[in-house]
Amino acid sequence: GLSIDPQTKYQPLFVCLARMIKNEPEDKLIDITRVIGSIGAVDRRRYKISMSNVTSTGTVVAPVSGDDVVKSPEARKKDGRRSKRARRYGGPSPNVMTVFNGDKPQEFMVAGVPVKTYGRRFIDDDYYIEVSIVALLRIFDDTIDPNFHHMAAEALVHIFEHLPYDHAIYLDRILPAMLRATESAPPSNSDGFINSLRQLVDNARQLAIPYAPALLSLIGTEFPTDENRQLALIGLIEAVTCSLSGNLGENILSVVLFLVSVIEKDETTMRKPTINALRALQVISPSLETFLFLVVPRLLLLLNPAAVLESVVEPALECISSIVAAVSSNSFALRIVHKLDYLLQCQLPQQLQTAVVNVLCTLMEQLQGEFVLFMPTISATMTKFGIASHERYEQYSALLCANMLIPKDTSRTVPLSRRESMQMESNVNQAPSGMRKLEINEDMLRLGWEVPQRMLKDDWNDWINKFSIELIRQSPSPALRACLGLALKHPALSSELFNAAFISCWNEISAEHRQEIANMFQEIAQLPDMSADVL
Repeated sequence: GLSIDPQTKYQPLFVCLARMIKNEPEDKLIDITRVIGSIGAVDRRRYKISMSNVTSTGTVVAPVSGDDVVKSPEARKKDGRRSKRARRYGGPSPNVMTVFNGDKPQEFMVAGVPVKTYGRRFIDDDYYIEVSIVALLRIFDDTIDPNFHHMAAEALVHIFEHLPYDHAIYLDRILPAMLRATESAPPSNSDGFINSLRQLVDNARQLAIPYAPALLSLIGTEFPTDENRQLALIGLIEAVTCSLSGNLGENILSVVLFLVSVIEKDETTMRKPTINALRALQVISPSLETFLFLVVPRLLLLLNPAAVLESVVEPALECISSIVAAVSSNSFALRIVHKLDYLLQCQLPQQLQTAVVNVLCTLMEQLQGEFVLFMPTISATMTKFGIASHERYEQYSALLCANMLIPKDTSRTVPLSRRESMQMESNVNQAPSGMRKLEINEDMLRLGWEVPQRMLKDDWNDWINKFSIELIRQSPSPALRACLGLALKHPALSSELFNAAFISCWNEISAEHRQEIANMFQEIAQLPDMSADVL
């Protein structure tokens, strides 16, 4: 019964595809069939009404309401039963098709059950996931106390990263809500939201592509001076780039300017923002060909062991090597080789010397025969300063002297962003299907529902809140347990999750404890001074 927009918004689409099946050659039938399967299916009656708006030529005519359709006797009997049910129970039975086809129902039923859990059993993981996500998203609507927004974002990320399948149905609600919370938060408090968005994108992978422009717009036009915000934005850039497989499109300029500014203006002692910015430049290296004039000069300035920490020089060398391997950098080859030759004369540690020679080998792979012009200078420097021979450099030098081509290292031709994306996909494929059900401690849960001997009228609210917290803490659902930290500080959330948490625990406890709870509820309901809110 699930349909998507093309079928319901553009009714002539299926008619055109059906005609193409008759008229197009056989080699295109597979593609046409794939498109028909992609646009989904709709309820037969709704489709019949919508297609009555389309003439035989494929043009749309005036819409016809459902009441104008001639109904069969069987359909009229069904409508009669629906009207009787409406008079008896105060409303029609829920129509699942309205959830998917654009008629926007209320988010909650009268009993507090999310509409999107229709058709799901209370023992399904999907039910508890849906209830938890809806309850946490409602926290973002609370403008009175925004301090809970960070905890809600962390709980949502925790739930999302443990989802067994079908992230998209939840991502469409979680990510926009967190974006709004990030934009409305003060700059000093937005770092936590940005880190949560990064984790969300890391788990969503390609599903986050439609939100890439909105995510990268968080960089803004003003350069942030706070170190934590810089680190958070750099992490978000890496995550978005990996989801896009390195292709940032029209957002590449703002990203490059931001990363270069971080490197130029970083005055911290350990230069951590610079190191992270260098890694981000490695990730976006396939898109840097037209921005080498901005990036390469700044990277070469970092290759100065006398003024820059050695912990920064090595990442800068790795970044240059990644850029040279990913894009054509022939116009900067002379400047790069000159700087690398200077580094070889600085009596560097063995680890940095190896990193310098690795960059030279990458240049040799790209320049091929053109690198022969630089070989006498490099060889003289290595001989003069007693630099140990490098196996790969010696091998490449022999090939170039014999007028032979150097085979490219296939492990380096795959961009870092693509390698990380493939690694994440591999981890997802190896992950177990389904959220792991957690163990429940019935003894601790029993302490939560025990009623003291003497209870005043106001004490019952504290008791029900304590019981709710213990239900969430002992719930076998990981989604509900992810809400525990926030529920401890937000009584309204624990009250909202009470029903779902109670059902999840009820399905796991023994028959003896079930009977004990039932007897306790009967006794509580008969008390004359019982609060209506507790009941």
